Parts: sequence; structure tokens; C-alpha cells
Amino acid sequence: MVRVTGPLCSTAASGPISHTLSYGRTAGRNWARTRLDSVQTLTAPQVATRAMFGFLSAQWPHLSAPAQQSWDPIADTARLAPGMSYRSANLIRWQQFRGPGQAWPIGDTGVLPVATLSAVLGGVAHVTYRLLVTTLNDCWGALLFTHRHETYTPTRSMCVGVIPLTHTGYTFWELHNLAPGKYCCKAIYFTRDGLKSAPTATKSAYAT
Repeated sequence: MVRVTGPLCSTAASGPISHTLSYGRTAGRNWARTRLDSVQTLTAPQVATRAMFGFLSAQWPHLSAPAQQSWDPIADTARLAPGMSYRSANLIRWQQFRGPGQAWPIGDTGVLPVATLSAVLGGVAHVTYRLLVTTLNDCWGALLFTHRHETYTPTRSMCVGVIPLTHTGYTFWELHNLAPGKYCCKAIYFTRDGLKSAPTATKSAYAT
């Protein structure tokens, strides 16, 4: 990928040209690159990274003003927007299999929720996670995992979803595009300051 000012002969180019080039803009910088028509299946680490990135991006607008402003110092140092610094720092933590935090610095503190993965329900090419939160405390969200074996220790590459939790009671989440078979699922809860819980007990279901 080449960063350009224009880009090339245009001041506002965006999208592909035939099957040759594609233009875009990321974090205020224009770029041009060879267009890729084929889409490869994502690897497990890529799925986990995208799940966390999607969660972080969706949650940024909902953070409190003090939480957003706490990212200003490192944003200024790195010459990034505060939202970008928030994503960058949390993705680095995620590479280390640590929980995300809303405000800088992240202290791995807080009161974990009273919660469990109450069931996993099978369906056609999907399974549905049913999470039950009895007491929310400082909970921000949950990491969702799946594996083909009943007994396993969750790792980052096994993560298939990252979801926010904002209320007590049941929360449902579906994992789609599954081949037929048995799926063994776990959840890990995390606080607004990045503290992770122990994994829940395994719940299993069959996708048909």
C-alpha cells in the first residue's frame, strides 16, 4: 500500500478502479493499493482481532467524556486522535490476552459481575450463547469462545466474539456459518478497567 497526497490525480478518490487499483482514506491519510478481488477465509487470530476491534469501535461513542479525555495525553504523544489511541492500546493488550479498558491508564481493577454462561442452544449452521448476569457490578462485556473439545483452556485465538453487557438478566449472541457438529463454548467477563474473570463452565450444543 502506498500513501499518497491527492491521491494520485484526485483530491477525493475513493473505491476501486476496474480490477486494478483501489483508493481510500484511513485515519486522515489517503492511500492507493492494488485491488484484491478474492476474499480469503479469516484465520482464528484474525477473527479474534476483528471481534475486539469491532467491540472497541462500537463502544467508543458510548464512553463517558472523562474516559474519552483520558486518552488525550498518549494521543498527543503519538499524534493520533484519542479514539485511535484507545483502540491501539487496547489491541496491544488484546495481543497479550488481556481485557480492554475504557480509560487510560488501564489498571486491571474493578468488581467482576456475578454471571455465567447458562446455556448454548444449537440451530441450523449456528449456535446461540445465553449469558446470565445476576449482578452487573463493574462489568463492561464478555469474551466468547468455542472449541470442538469439552475440556480446554480459552486462548485469544479461540475467541469468536466480544460483546457489551449493560444490564442484568439474559443476553443472547449467535455464532453463524458453522459446519455441522458439536461446539463447546465458554465465556470470560471483563470490567471497565480491563480485569478478566475466570472462564465459565463449558456449555455445548450441536449445529446442524
